[in-house]
Amino acid sequence: MQYNVRGGIGTQIMQFLAAYSTNWTYENKKISEIVLNWGNYPNWMYNKEQQGNHLVDVNYLARVFHSNTLPTISNTIGTGKTNFFDMQTAEHMIKNRDRLIRSFPIFAPLSRGYGYKLPHQEKMYKNINKSLIMHTRTKDRQTLELEEYVAMWKIHFSGEMKKYIIGDDESFMKKIAPENFTGNDPNDPSKDFLTIAHGKENVVISGFTTFTLAAAFLNEDSFFKIVRGKDEFAGGINNIDWEVMDYFESAMSNLNIENGWVVSI
Repeated sequence: MQYNVRGGIGTQIMQFLAAYSTNWTYENKKISEIVLNWGNYPNWMYNKEQQGNHLVDVNYLARVFHSNTLPTISNTIGTGKTNFFDMQTAEHMIKNRDRLIRSFPIFAPLSRGYGYKLPHQEKMYKNINKSLIMHTRTKDRQTLELEEYVAMWKIHFSGEMKKYIIGDDESFMKKIAPENFTGNDPNDPSKDFLTIAHGKENVVISGFTTFTLAAAFLNEDSFFKIVRGKDEFAGGINNIDWEVMDYFESAMSNLNIENGWVVSI
């Protein structure tokens, strides 16, 4: 059997997990192939100069999950997908959440330092624990304005915990908290994703993005807040999207959807 997946890193991961949970629920047959669909996007979404690190023609699954757990992954210029912004599919994902996490482990941070041959379970990225982390997304779809990020940082990123800011636009992040900017590889969002998907006892705050949702789904050891901005439908978000997000919040103890752009920790 094969399933279709498309989108950036967070969407690819959520659709991949949705495909397996759907298969386990209805078919329970081996998935032989995942087909990445890279067609019918605006031309600028394939242009690294314009798109930054949100390219849609990249196999992010292989950059996040252990290679020996993945099926064959191919690509096509198509529009197929496995929609997880569907209440029934979301319910199947929650039902199978523990099994999904066990079946598809993510890369751990490199433990031996530079100069060693990497085992297939490890990857070089920043290992952050017991910290406050803000994730910003601005280049391809901005769901929070600069003033909203600045307000959240001033109000909530205080106290003794270490503080970090990660995202897709270094110049934008430095307008919020220049001294706290931390990045992995600006050309590879999988490393920032792994930082928040693997870290322990962190509090991660962002606007609406499947990047954060997917990390929250895979990482039960940190707490994640997704904030509705002043314009909760910015970036093409619709009511069905929010309904499914509200469901994930109700079913995941480590996820909180904040109404309003001033949030509490």
